[in-house]
Amino acid sequence: MNDAPAATPIGPVALGSGRVLYAPAMRAGPWVFASGHMAQDYGAGIAADVLRPLAPNARGPKRAREAARAFDNVQAVLDEAKAGLGRIVRTDQFYTGIAMVPPFQAERRRRLGRLIPPSTSIVQQGLLLPGAELDWQVIALADGGPEIRHFDDAALRARPSSGYSPALAAGDFVFLPGSTAMAQGAEPRRGGVAEAALIEDGLQWGGEALRREAEFILTERLLPSLALAGVGPEHVVKAQAWLTEPEDCAVLADVWQAHFGAAAAALSIVPRAAAPSRSTRSPTGKAQPPSTPGWRRPSPARRRPSGREICC
Repeated sequence: MNDAPAATPIGPVALGSGRVLYAPAMRAGPWVFASGHMAQDYGAGIAADVLRPLAPNARGPKRAREAARAFDNVQAVLDEAKAGLGRIVRTDQFYTGIAMVPPFQAERRRRLGRLIPPSTSIVQQGLLLPGAELDWQVIALADGGPEIRHFDDAALRARPSSGYSPALAAGDFVFLPGSTAMAQGAEPRRGGVAEAALIEDGLQWGGEALRREAEFILTERLLPSLALAGVGPEHVVKAQAWLTEPEDCAVLADVWQAHFGAAAAALSIVPRAAAPSRSTRSPTGKAQPPSTPGWRRPSPARRRPSGREICC
């Protein structure tokens, strides 16, 4: 007999002239997975009160309205799934430009308060829905599910504008944010990136830039974040990384294998175009404490100012 919990669609709707069925969220046991959330009304596209074509500058900036509507849509399906915004354990945001980031973060602070779950943000070239600048997905727990614990460490804490926890545990699962090589606290820096993640100025034979950055992200961000929740590399089961240069995939895989060895987690590497004026790399994985086999967890993401970018 299969004892796996049934997967239940939450708030299914029919999209477009083809009436394609789409579930804004799925619930399996206490877990709720919501993806593809934009500021849409599931009818004509982006909600009219977001675009306001006759008065686009009325009732606040358009991007602030878009962030608020995306939160409204996610809150509606989480409420229907007997969860809530306070039960979110992991989020991913995809933007069409960095101008959308501050309005989303402001709305997130307003809705979630002090405890913001681990998060990864990716800037990409576009979204399928015309006019959309934000696509948001979340993992949450229904009420009555496992306890959610946020972990904190001053050396790993996100910037105040982001505010997310460097690690979060929910039952047998641990989640990490995306991590980049961006300097934190009093770390020596060059162009906003930690000096230790970059090749020394003036050196032509100072090593491979991507290898140095990847090593820094793993040893100074990802592994310490895992340790906060009492787990290590042997407990990671899934991770993903974004690169701006496809030719760096083999180098990243080599660094990953060196740290994780035979217990290496499944790793997805996603090449993507660099955002204007900045680059980013971020790893995301899933793990579990030594006492619980089969654990999962996502890991961090980071940025660097050269032409390359990684987010894990």
